[in-house]
Amino acid sequence: MIPDFYDPQNFDRGLVLDALNLMACGHQIRVFSSSAYGISLDGMSIAPVFGFLLHYGYIRPLKPACDEVFALSYGLTRKGYEFWQEGMRWWCRLSIVQKVKVRLFGRV
Repeated sequence: MIPDFYDPQNFDRGLVLDALNLMACGHQIRVFSSSAYGISLDGMSIAPVFGFLLHYGYIRPLKPACDEVFALSYGLTRKGYEFWQEGMRWWCRLSIVQKVKVRLFGRV
């Protein structure tokens, strides 16, 4: 079953929404190593949700540029873009208290 923002799945909705927001603006995930410190998006470590995004097909590997020898890049897929839009609709329906809970605990 593919998760959505309304299901009580166990994923950090706040971090996923932050990552998808950045990716929808054109930023890419950079993977420099297999450690958690080597997976970043615009300087933010997103290792806790990288596997989730990859597993459900929300991100995909991009062709490396000629100057990128040691890093892999990942971009947003159409499915990921639609998931981001769903997440934004979900986020707009939350109250202030619920938004704080999402930021602190990853879910409502």
